[in-house]
Amino acid sequence: MQKYIYISTKIRKNSKTITKLIEQTNEAVIWYISKDTNLNSEAYYFNNKNGTLKRTLLSTDILDIALLDTITYTESMYMPVNSTMNEICVLKVDSLIKYIEIIDVINDTSDFVFRGQKDKTWSLKASIFRNGYNHNKEYDIYREIRKNRFEDLTGSKFLDNLIHMQHYGIPTRLLDWSRNPLIPLFFACSDNKNDGKIFAYKPNIIYEFDQEQFKQISTYLNEDFNRIQLNPHSIKFLASIFRGAQPDSIFIESTIENERLKAQRGLFSIQIDIRPNYIEYIREEIIKSTKLFSKYNKKNLLDIDQIKKLALPDLKHIIDTLTTYKTTLPLDGMIIDREAEEFLKELTQVNYWKQENHNYDTNLNSLSIEFIIPKEYKNKIRKQLESLNINSMTVYPDFFGFVQYINDKYEG
Repeated sequence: MQKYIYISTKIRKNSKTITKLIEQTNEAVIWYISKDTNLNSEAYYFNNKNGTLKRTLLSTDILDIALLDTITYTESMYMPVNSTMNEICVLKVDSLIKYIEIIDVINDTSDFVFRGQKDKTWSLKASIFRNGYNHNKEYDIYREIRKNRFEDLTGSKFLDNLIHMQHYGIPTRLLDWSRNPLIPLFFACSDNKNDGKIFAYKPNIIYEFDQEQFKQISTYLNEDFNRIQLNPHSIKFLASIFRGAQPDSIFIESTIENERLKAQRGLFSIQIDIRPNYIEYIREEIIKSTKLFSKYNKKNLLDIDQIKKLALPDLKHIIDTLTTYKTTLPLDGMIIDREAEEFLKELTQVNYWKQENHNYDTNLNSLSIEFIIPKEYKNKIRKQLESLNINSMTVYPDFFGFVQYINDKYEG
């Protein structure tokens, strides 16, 4: 979902401007911040899917004027919401009804998935990355599992093993999500110590358990965890992330093998971590996918090892490299300049030079719609959820859930 913010002393909601702004996705949430003493905020959902721009007011709020000092903005301009604006660009809800009303507006096609966290300060970071992560951590954990031969965790499908590990609370690179928006609301309200948060995200693709891509991801993770040499398909998979053919945020829906997943309508996102020793292989695969390489490699005019020496996103550097390929390269100076410029543009678009900086952080935070549940309203919302039979016993339909339900009811 696209998100924008507009800050001004005079708010103008120009329909033509907004239609142009959202022409790629035909929908967006836009926060209008009136720059006055009270800093009034209004969040609107805009939809142009049927050729007629519609807008719906989602929420209103009064912000602290000091918040403007924490962000960089240009007045009277629509700006994409970035990570520094997350505290401003949220939807506060104080009741179950308010939450459902907003969900009903933005989720008209039921494409969203949801995740609830009881502390709004927590980011979307899988458990394996939270405490002292290094590239050996997963290998060491899975080595302990193999050594003790737990059948649930050492099956033939590695991705299913990872899901079982997540179920038992072992740190993994998976994040739990739900198709049911009420389940994350329950989790976000699970204690009253802090404000809670719900993330609503619309995945481009959700890979099902019987799809070839699901098997491919499982194979890559098995190789990654166990320090096995990556096969060509795994390298192509990682390269596709940088080329934009594969989204950063990978969602999967496995076979439902436990009652919790059924009750929670659960699915998972996987956070990819690119190890340094993969970079050379990924770069080679990216170069092979470029138009320049495809055009001239068939004539044996390009040397992949020569191209891989490109270390800087600098046009002159690329031109110099191209002119040293072979004296037989049928390009004059002007053609070389044009080809080099196109080559630089293509490599830049696919993040060729940024792979060393790619880690477990994804675009989940920046593209999620975030709901804040103030802690003073959590008790009320829990009671409202209880009236719909959303409680520990139904969310966790096992003995643990029953114990939690008793504690919540008689001790909470």
